[in-house]
Amino acid sequence: MCGVVAAFMCGIMASACAALSGSSRAVPVHIVYSNIQCRGTLAPSLTQITDAAALEALIGNKLATKLGNKTHASLFPATDTGVPATNTGKLFSIDMGERPSAGYALALQRAIQARGVLTIYVDWQEPPPNTMTAQVMTHPCLVVHLPPDVEKIRVLDQTGRTRMSSD
Repeated sequence: MCGVVAAFMCGIMASACAALSGSSRAVPVHIVYSNIQCRGTLAPSLTQITDAAALEALIGNKLATKLGNKTHASLFPATDTGVPATNTGKLFSIDMGERPSAGYALALQRAIQARGVLTIYVDWQEPPPNTMTAQVMTHPCLVVHLPPDVEKIRVLDQTGRTRMSSD
């Protein structure tokens, strides 16, 4: 009998916590491109990519490269007016910025939307202190495809630290 009461109380507590925190839902976020040698900004940044030229400026002139199962042009389908269709979603670059050595990388973990904010969780990988790494400039980035209704974004690392936001 105590087990049933305990289970009932746990259910009530979980419902109360969910009500207080607002509704949250997992959001499908697709990796379009991931590399340690992008051509983004010097500092960490979150940037919307609005056309094929901006995408190529970030990843280089790789016309023959397929991004996932999509080509550059299919990521930006044009409407009858020649303007990119906005109902297909949005592309964003999560850019770690320029780094002084190997050992840096970004990996997408998950995305949760709550209270109008999409929180993207990434594994922000850095080499451990005093580790011998190749002395080469790297520039890790992820290009992700988000649903079209996303307005505000924040990126958190594996420790819960906010690394960037669209505000």
